[in-house]
Amino acid sequence: MSKISRLYGRFKINAGNLKRKNDSLGNFANGRIYKLISLVLVANLLILFILSNYTPNVEAQGFTVKINWKVHSNPTMEKDYAFAVCEAKDYIYIVGTQKDVKRILYWDGRIEMRYKENGSLIKAWTSKDFSFLHECIIVKDKLYVIGDDFKILAFNLSLNLLTYKHGNASGRATSIAFFDDHLYVAGIKEVGKFNYVWRVEKWSVEDLTLVKEYDISSALTSVFLFIVVGVNPITKQVWVAGGDSEGFRVEILDLELNPLKTIRNKSLGNAYSIDFDRDGNAYIGGYRFIAKYDKDGNEVVSYNIPFNASKLIHSNGLIYVGAEEIDFSDKHILIIYDKNLAQVRIAIVSSYLFSKAGFLSGKMTFDGKALYIAGIHETDGEIEWVIYSILIKPKDQIEILLDWLVIIIGIITLVAILILIFFLFKRQQDIRMLK
Repeated sequence: MSKISRLYGRFKINAGNLKRKNDSLGNFANGRIYKLISLVLVANLLILFILSNYTPNVEAQGFTVKINWKVHSNPTMEKDYAFAVCEAKDYIYIVGTQKDVKRILYWDGRIEMRYKENGSLIKAWTSKDFSFLHECIIVKDKLYVIGDDFKILAFNLSLNLLTYKHGNASGRATSIAFFDDHLYVAGIKEVGKFNYVWRVEKWSVEDLTLVKEYDISSALTSVFLFIVVGVNPITKQVWVAGGDSEGFRVEILDLELNPLKTIRNKSLGNAYSIDFDRDGNAYIGGYRFIAKYDKDGNEVVSYNIPFNASKLIHSNGLIYVGAEEIDFSDKHILIIYDKNLAQVRIAIVSSYLFSKAGFLSGKMTFDGKALYIAGIHETDGEIEWVIYSILIKPKDQIEILLDWLVIIIGIITLVAILILIFFLFKRQQDIRMLK
């Protein structure tokens, strides 16, 4: 072998050794970088997991919204429905129905009295004489409850039945409001087989006598729809909202139930809930929409949303909506809007795997500290009540700092992932070049 050939052979060997040494150093450096980035990712994810147990469910204009307690009630292990919640003193009252286990097509009325503090059951009232109980209101230390066939029941706050009155119509009452010593009841009246129209009644709260009734014969509707009523505190007018054969409709009446104005919007669905602010603006929720009207009944703004706005209440300049998903709902959802209906936040109050959940039409109530709301949960054809206490309080500095810390850690985690992707890509390029 020539001298030149031997020198060239040595050069190849040395070059190969140098290349292997560089590769080894590169692998060592890259390995340390990968380990460091992986450690940062794991640490950040761990911190985020820990913080998630301390941060509030919802953030809204300096307020925190957090689940205080949740209880389930399943009185018959069959189909039981919770509609509305009312509150007084240290108690809440949940109104609904339970399945009559002995009669296939019948339900019994059910009212539960629970402690606000922890949701524990104090007393349950049931009756076979009053089937579906849809709504409630508390006036002058009395609980008034309405249901099928426009029956109205009066209880004391210990949940003892004081008296009841039968309405003058077949159908069902679905909403109740109070103003100036009178109760205003709205619902649907049966006027023929499978034919229903809107109905509004005015009752004296003093002796529970019917003062006046008004049927809105042009508002043809379905037995499955709910009609809601509220009294505008500024104009002192009765607003009745719901749906008829042409869709969304609102009737504005005076306190003697004389019609003043009809509002229609064919682009909106049926209304399920209504409340007013201090200026007399009306907030209305319904099938796939939420809307705001001024005190004179002019639309201010309306939005289509992918939810049923089944429950709605205005408090402290915010609008709280208990909602359910349109198609298959496995969540109880709370949506918060500001007074211009700009969405502040969506909170998943509860999520159930492989089952259904939702909120039916009916009141939720707020006592200045907590929001009380009732919904349903269905599993394998069995429907139970679910009742929540959701605390609402000013956000403190620690919670604000935790919120910012979550954001910062999220950004660091994202940067670490991008750096890791960059080094992996560069490593692949180096391997291709060596080949």
